[in-house]
Amino acid sequence: MAIEKLKEILQACWSKETCYPKQKENWNKNNPSLGQCAVTSLIVNDYFGGKIGKCSVGDISHYFNIINDKVIDLTMEQFNCTVNYNAISIMVRENILNDENTKLRYEILKCKLKENLNMLEKYDVWTKEFMESWKELDWKRTLDVIAKDCKYYENPVDEPCANFDEIVKLWEVVKENQKDITYSYEIVAYNEDVAIVNWQMKRAFIPTNSVQNIDGIFEIAVNDEGKCTLFKQWRFTK
Repeated sequence: MAIEKLKEILQACWSKETCYPKQKENWNKNNPSLGQCAVTSLIVNDYFGGKIGKCSVGDISHYFNIINDKVIDLTMEQFNCTVNYNAISIMVRENILNDENTKLRYEILKCKLKENLNMLEKYDVWTKEFMESWKELDWKRTLDVIAKDCKYYENPVDEPCANFDEIVKLWEVVKENQKDITYSYEIVAYNEDVAIVNWQMKRAFIPTNSVQNIDGIFEIAVNDEGKCTLFKQWRFTK
């Protein structure tokens, strides 16, 4: 996982519960990294190793990471000033965790991060299988990741498919009308209920003997069995 992705996920996990006690009253969603530096530096250290540094911003102690001699500071945005990293101390991880409140907040953040990563993995596994089976034109495999009672919208204008047989009819012609598929995707937003996936595809469309470039959006819900229970798509084809 890239450090940028970890930061993106941590932003969804930070809360008043994981905030430094003296700053809790000022914490809000407009400044989510406020009071999160110590616990965040510990999380980054879990994933990327390196060292944990400490400096002062005004009269506030501020923690950050040093990885391959480079400063990595995922919570610097909490400040309205530039952070000076010239005068720093290298901290011992165990000493940071000796503080019971810091240890508790770290455990809470670690738990929230794990839950968030599990959600992301669920949506990623589903999307990869859906797109890969589409690429291979294996429509039966595609249908295998769609629940029989899925609320399936082929486009945002029409009503959803009345039943699973209608979904089958949409997919059983795939092998006849397209080939040479390449694709990419990114899960751009998600929660416990739904995920939004931005995807791109290039394919040869056999009926018109043309090459299509598609930019699309999926809105999906996936159950505990890995089956899609809600599917909506928007797509622009060039």
